[in-house]
Amino acid sequence: MDPRFEAHRREALSGSEEPHYLPKNTKRVTDEEFEDSSDLEGREESEEETETPEDEDAAPTLDVASDATLLHGILEVTVHEARNIPTMDNIAYHVDRCFSLCTQPCSTRPHHPIGTRNDPYVTIYLGPARVARTRVVHNKRHPVWEEHFRIPVAHHCSSLSFTLKDDDAVGAKLIGKAVVPAASLRADGTPVSAWFDVITFGRERAHPAQLRLSLRLAPVGKDPAYGRGWGRESRVENAYFPLRRGCRVTLYHDSHVAASFKPGVALEGGREYTESYCWEDICRTILDAREVIYIGGWSVSTKIALMRDPSRPMPLHGDMPLGQLLIRKAREGVRVLVLIWDDRTSLNNAAFRTAGMMGTLDEETYSYFRHTKVVCFKMPRIPDKHLSWTRKQLVESMYTHHQKFLIADAAPAAAAPSAATGGASGATGGASGATLPAAAAGAASGDQGRRTLVGFQGGIDLSVGRYDTQEHPLFRTLHAEHQGDFYQNNLKTKPDLGPRQPWHDIQCKVEGAVVWDLLTNFEQRWLRATKGPRASPRKRLHRGDIKALHASPLVAHKSGGSGVGIRVGTEGGGGGGNAESRRVLRQMRERGEEGEVGREEGPQEEREEGREGGEEEQGEQERREERGRATEPTEQTEYQPRQQPAPQTRRSRSIRDAVMHRVYTLRRGLGSGASRAAAARAVDADDDMSVMVTGEDDPETWHVQLFRSIDSGSVAGFPRSPHQAMLEGLVGDKGVTVDHSIHEAYIIAIRRAHRFIHIENQYFLGAAYAWPSHQTCGAWHTIPMEIALKVARKIKSRERFSAYVVVPMWPEGDPKGASTQEILYWQSRTMEAMYRVVARALDEVEAEEKGIGLGREGEFDRDRGKEGQKARERREETAEGLVDQLQPEADVASRPAAAAEFGAESAAAAAGSLHSPHPCDYLSFFCLAKRELPPGEAGAPATPPPPPAAAAAAAADTAAADTAAGDTAAGDTGGGTGGNPTEDGNHDRNGSQPASPHEPEHRASLPSDPVLRSALTHRRAMIYVHAKMMVVDDEYVVVGSANINQRSMDGGRDTEMAVGAYQPYHTWSERGHAPRGQVHGFRKSLWAEHLGSLSPIHDQPWTLECMRAVNQSAQDRWMQYAGEENVELQGHLVKYPVQVGRDGSVHPLPGFEEFPDCGGKVVGEQRNLPNGLTT
Repeated sequence: MDPRFEAHRREALSGSEEPHYLPKNTKRVTDEEFEDSSDLEGREESEEETETPEDEDAAPTLDVASDATLLHGILEVTVHEARNIPTMDNIAYHVDRCFSLCTQPCSTRPHHPIGTRNDPYVTIYLGPARVARTRVVHNKRHPVWEEHFRIPVAHHCSSLSFTLKDDDAVGAKLIGKAVVPAASLRADGTPVSAWFDVITFGRERAHPAQLRLSLRLAPVGKDPAYGRGWGRESRVENAYFPLRRGCRVTLYHDSHVAASFKPGVALEGGREYTESYCWEDICRTILDAREVIYIGGWSVSTKIALMRDPSRPMPLHGDMPLGQLLIRKAREGVRVLVLIWDDRTSLNNAAFRTAGMMGTLDEETYSYFRHTKVVCFKMPRIPDKHLSWTRKQLVESMYTHHQKFLIADAAPAAAAPSAATGGASGATGGASGATLPAAAAGAASGDQGRRTLVGFQGGIDLSVGRYDTQEHPLFRTLHAEHQGDFYQNNLKTKPDLGPRQPWHDIQCKVEGAVVWDLLTNFEQRWLRATKGPRASPRKRLHRGDIKALHASPLVAHKSGGSGVGIRVGTEGGGGGGNAESRRVLRQMRERGEEGEVGREEGPQEEREEGREGGEEEQGEQERREERGRATEPTEQTEYQPRQQPAPQTRRSRSIRDAVMHRVYTLRRGLGSGASRAAAARAVDADDDMSVMVTGEDDPETWHVQLFRSIDSGSVAGFPRSPHQAMLEGLVGDKGVTVDHSIHEAYIIAIRRAHRFIHIENQYFLGAAYAWPSHQTCGAWHTIPMEIALKVARKIKSRERFSAYVVVPMWPEGDPKGASTQEILYWQSRTMEAMYRVVARALDEVEAEEKGIGLGREGEFDRDRGKEGQKARERREETAEGLVDQLQPEADVASRPAAAAEFGAESAAAAAGSLHSPHPCDYLSFFCLAKRELPPGEAGAPATPPPPPAAAAAAAADTAAADTAAGDTAAGDTGGGTGGNPTEDGNHDRNGSQPASPHEPEHRASLPSDPVLRSALTHRRAMIYVHAKMMVVDDEYVVVGSANINQRSMDGGRDTEMAVGAYQPYHTWSERGHAPRGQVHGFRKSLWAEHLGSLSPIHDQPWTLECMRAVNQSAQDRWMQYAGEENVELQGHLVKYPVQVGRDGSVHPLPGFEEFPDCGGKVVGEQRNLPNGLTT
């Protein structure tokens, strides 16, 4: 054994060494961590992590000791086997045997014979962070796992710990641990493989327990893609879903576009970026659907109207409430399925009726559709059967289904480009002269019989309060667009009084092959939700439901021939659909076109007739895995209906055949010898071509990849075998199969970043292992640390890099509430951990440059010499001019004294400290805020008129007619658009500001509640940032439902979805300069919304000039927002109210320790809540 291992083992056995990464006051009493080796003997663990609160006055900082090693890259670990594990029999085991009815070994349970009862598994730690767990091997003293883990790491630690545990019905017992020094991992990527002693205590053992491990670190410095951006073939490897080509993406910020919002962003070739209307596009998609409408959401409201703007063209029934619209489409024969999260705290029965803690309207929505043709199912967060009983209760009660999507059939996009693409190719491929694929070519040729699929996904639920524009009004639309749709969850007020809660969110529309991946996700979730006795037959998703997509041809053949579909009932009759499938397969076998479908899946289909999916499907998949690899499909799997013969070639395959192929291959998994991700890329290559909506040589084409956070408890069809899970891009976690590809996508995108990152997210917390305190709270995902390390590496390389992070001012709810304060506390810990890494990098560079003549920070070597001196002077003059231009006109003396002092210091830092690098020059946090003058005052825009009375009357008449003509739905069927589902009941707030000298004339009628009185007096509120988006280098964008916290990134907590997309012809590598494609246009449109206007420096957000100008503008806007004078803010971006020291420390802004009006500590505080709830 390596002497370093032996030395480290002796130190651990002596108990004299306290790991440097543990805070001295932290005591971890969990099932996954232990503080000292001496605690191992006989110690029992519970399932959830708990933590003893620390003394905040003595909170230690992260100690990067001399023996700590930065592990940054991909850590590959294989846990092979163990030997000589000591018997962990205890009193509970013998009591269990004493009262057991069976005293002999049971032949059906070979893993529980009489005698030794060890159920070992291994947990892997990097410092305090748990990064992986093997499955449990039952009743083995010499267990064999052979499990491989591929772990993205960004950790400072001195050692890796492999804890060996014995699983019990409740919790687990620690057997021992093997310690591997981090320094032993070789930087050149050479594997380390050996037997490692397991440190145990008690009597001396002649043959100590040992673990056989293989480890290999692939550092980011050896990654050829690190910092290189995105090329034509760039993708997230090892993901469940492959990269899809020939797609189209439409990006939306906010659910509607204000008529006054016209940023005028210039794109490549002199074109101008055109805004798109999210809810209007969704409404038109629903109206146009003929076959299927599948909706999934955290919350779905039946009362909202998707189209409300009287200045926009209104289609027939466009102003109808969503519930009535879906019922109408279902009566027309469209298969409408709605999948919502079942909040266990909401009840609707004869005894109790509650809205639930989260106010998701699930009971109301379910009741509304109960007696209609719309099939609505409430899906609780189902825990995997391999979890312990206590963990199952926590998963069911604390975690949610957070995906938000809509899938519907639609006519193929016409040859003319959509507004969002700003000039996509026409019928001949646009300027490139490329031939369009079948979908677009069919539309161009006028064939209206063909149909395709479109999908919407992102952060916007189809629920109350989400309708908003880039203006984010507080009061002006209370009696117009938001009449009947008032939502305010931060303070208690009335719909006619305001202010409403402004809502900023991001969504996207996808077209092309990636929509079929969205369909796979919905299918897997619906099958899991509706299996078993809880589901009525009409709610079970038979194969006929998928083939309902083919009631009319979906997409033409690529050669231009017309596809012919086969009519299948849309009410989910499984028998007819299966019979049709068998007839098709028989025809294929008669012509010798079996491939995998004919030879392998056809007979299985007949044998499995009547199955409902779920456990049966998973059992069949496991049996197939044991039989080995399935036969790869051949080129003769195409099927042409006999009604209209066509040449049997790859070029004439219709999307109907492609979908049938997916039904038989993707639903039930592939053989154990093939990677699911690799096989999907091969199997679906022709499918991609069949459903491409843009040619690969089209300059406006998109490459898109779908990512998820989800586990085997929430979907049907995940493999149980750890080996097969790894091949399919999944991860095993103590017997649970997990997809956390969203986390992988963020990490890879950050590592590929070269110049800047712009993030907008509802939450931002993580990398707890690097926090100054509370390192064992469980928020261990690495995204914040990846950003900090990227910035630090750029600083050390003397390159510019900027990271902009936009978060809400506080999480939704009472800012003084327990959960809000704890989340804010975790967020401030995350900020400080990141800033300290950046500050340390600045200190190292400053120390290196002492006596060398350090140039301007961030551009060190380039500015030496006479030419460099002139360049520095020009940039300094430009920056000083910008600072002067952005200086607020308001008198600083009118602000609070502390605020005035801070403002003066900030201005001095921006204008006079250009040679003094600061962490905020590289990494800055912002939030969004709104102040609104009353109508008629100087600077206030005119109040928009309410919708015409005639239109409202017509909508009411239409709703009444629909109700009388068809199904009777539970709940309100009028034309109203809902209300606030839930309001915070705790209003014991303080922190209100003194009365303004510009108070309204109705001051005497203001409410007595001090929080509401202050908000109405100052006419201000935060804009709630609900977006989940990241833009990298203006070439790559991630949009989805996932927050940057452990709940969303874990995969075993909340279920999430996201897409990563880029235009291969609009990247740095392709253009050789800053790209000016749709991602650039979208990012600058966002900045126009946040900043109120655009400047040429915003074209280069990575520069120091841009970062400091944006920071100064945001600081000035914060002073206007928090000041006493009522003003109309120009723009919404404000600096997050914390002060960052040169050493990276984070404190509240002087004078703003609490939020204006509502109170609550800006940096939060720890409360006694379960960590799994708030991380």
